[in-house]
Amino acid sequence: MRQTAALVCTLSLCWAAAAAQAAPVRVPDLIGLTLFGSDAHNAPGQDVHETSPDGRHVAVVVQTGNLGRNTVDYQLLVFPAAQLPTTPHPDTVIALASSSNEPAISHVRWLSDNRTLAFLGGPPGAGPQVHTVDISTRTLTARTHSATGVVWFEVAASGDPLVYQERGVVDTSDYATLRAHGFVVSRGVLPSDVIAGDWRAATRRGQIAQGYRMVRGGRDAPLGLPDSTSGYRQCTLDPWYGPPLSPAGDAILLVCAPSSPPALWRAYRNPRYRLFADRFGARGDELVLLELASGRTRLVYDAPLLPQAETNFAWAPDGRSLLVSDALLPLTGPDSARRSTQRVAAEIDLHTGAISVVVPRDSLIVRSWDAHTGIAEFAQAPAWFEANDATPRVLYRKTARGWGAVSAGAVAPRLVFVVTQDANTPPRLATLDSRARVTRVVFDPNPGLLERRRFGRADVFHWTSKAGRMFAGGLYYPLDYGSGRRYPLVLQTHGYDSTAFAPEGVVTTGNAAQAVAAAGILVLQAADEVKGSAAGVADTPDEGPFDQDMLEGAIDALDQRGLIDRTKVGLQGFSRTCYTGLYFLTHSSYSIAAADLSDGVDYSYVQYIVYGGGTSAERINGGSPWGSSHVQWLERAPGFRLDRVTTPLRLTAIGPHSVLQEWEPYAGLLAQGKPAELVYIPDGSHILVKPWERMTSQQGVVDWWRFWLQGYEDPDPAKAEQYGRWRKLAAQRDSSTLSTSR
Repeated sequence: MRQTAALVCTLSLCWAAAAAQAAPVRVPDLIGLTLFGSDAHNAPGQDVHETSPDGRHVAVVVQTGNLGRNTVDYQLLVFPAAQLPTTPHPDTVIALASSSNEPAISHVRWLSDNRTLAFLGGPPGAGPQVHTVDISTRTLTARTHSATGVVWFEVAASGDPLVYQERGVVDTSDYATLRAHGFVVSRGVLPSDVIAGDWRAATRRGQIAQGYRMVRGGRDAPLGLPDSTSGYRQCTLDPWYGPPLSPAGDAILLVCAPSSPPALWRAYRNPRYRLFADRFGARGDELVLLELASGRTRLVYDAPLLPQAETNFAWAPDGRSLLVSDALLPLTGPDSARRSTQRVAAEIDLHTGAISVVVPRDSLIVRSWDAHTGIAEFAQAPAWFEANDATPRVLYRKTARGWGAVSAGAVAPRLVFVVTQDANTPPRLATLDSRARVTRVVFDPNPGLLERRRFGRADVFHWTSKAGRMFAGGLYYPLDYGSGRRYPLVLQTHGYDSTAFAPEGVVTTGNAAQAVAAAGILVLQAADEVKGSAAGVADTPDEGPFDQDMLEGAIDALDQRGLIDRTKVGLQGFSRTCYTGLYFLTHSSYSIAAADLSDGVDYSYVQYIVYGGGTSAERINGGSPWGSSHVQWLERAPGFRLDRVTTPLRLTAIGPHSVLQEWEPYAGLLAQGKPAELVYIPDGSHILVKPWERMTSQQGVVDWWRFWLQGYEDPDPAKAEQYGRWRKLAAQRDSSTLSTSR
């Protein structure tokens, strides 16, 4: 026993010594991680794993950033289930690289023959198409040949029919004439469209619901959907709600926006419905069944669908009925008062219209309805994007007496697959015994990562703001962390997930948490509200003050615990939280040493006029920027308060529209001789995908934070011009700070 203990201790010391010798993680390491799924940042539920109908194989998609070739390399792996739960050797069925913002392999589906996989993507250069691949022969077959590319598809289990949506096409044949003679700019065209010569952009944006086609019996033809003559403004096949195509492939579920929402819908009192209907004007859509053979349509049930993030559905195995969850029911019958407020999980008979309540509760996401056991599985989550492999499940089975709960112990054990990860553990594929709840790792896409690279420890950090609100965020500690020492701080402001391994943060654009921590800087990824009133704050004048209170509370709490030097705080914003960052810089008295904002909104004047007004900006700023409400704009909109900013500001614009989005704070600071610079990534996506663009964004912010918070300059000669610019910005900061203090 002593020898065993000594051996364990020796091994532990060896491992600790090896870890200490490992290189600190850097941005290229983050780009080169192998992640599950097709999503740009490993979002849950995006083609991570699919089990074949016979349960004999598991298909897994992985992706790796290739910094040398500036591609994202995808592999479709297939595991033989017979070798599980031992660690199997995956079979690489196909490997494809993407040089664009679109995945080379996504939307993976098994066909009923158990040997064919359908997916969206393909080799670079041809635009995304639907392909099938035989897992035995590796034969790759293109099932669509769209000239503009496919954006979505659904296929019946047999492989026929296949329904897909291709990119809309706008006729530009008259552009030469327009250029020669001039023309009147159409309503809805944005200034960036005009500048870029994309004069039909507004038309293309309006065609998002068009371009559906169906391949059936070898014939590819347009798929007609109900239009205004049927009483609908628009009908779409929306996979966010659930799989539109029936199991047999004979019908499709459509999400249709009625031209005039039924008057009876005004009687719904459910708080979530009233929020969308009253504040955002979203009164709900209808679920419509389209029979493919006859072309006839009929309403599935007369109740409004809530947005895709909440209501969802799943087909019965025989296709005769539908399970809906988090759904409102029609306001008919003796229980209409209850139905006006309560969301439920229910079964809808597609032939009779009969409704059977499965369970009268919300916050359930229907995941599946098993053909063999008759059991429907629900995830306990308020929205589908908040459900992942670790989310608790509840089971219900339909019997002659109706629906009833089923305990997990009453179900025969079965092997399921989950992606296990946490804040300090990279994602790995594991098996889960549905009865014993025991996991065993079967595939690690990054073997030896934690031995080769040193990551800072990530913990949950709680704080209470001055207004008494309680928040939680993710705190990344520097590699050299020592108790009693104060560190510079970077606040990353775009949410937080304690269950995910997120070495950058929740997005890639502008976030590089672990690489920043490796440089000796504390990073707080903020935030989830634990206790307070955030639900009613968005799109109101309280949104900016709420976020300011949250961030000031975080700085105070970290300072009081002796963790930070509050004179060296950096503030990062992305997308919606660019407004958070700019509001803080223009309204808070707290000192921010440097700031970085990427591809986002600021709800100020230039964005308002460039993008055709906007109800969000009007709600936040108290009305339009003209007339009596202009006083509120002068007080609230960050663009009118840039005279209060001395913080060096780095802005990143992604694409031509984004240049105009970021122009007001950039030009406003330049006009005052204050430090600001604008980085332009012409062909990037909102969440950056391509490795070189990620390096520009993520390595750029690492260098930016180190320069302003640590006074550090990378000796790499290739960065000499960068630091020359920044030293000039530092002189501008010192000059503007001095003039402001007089």
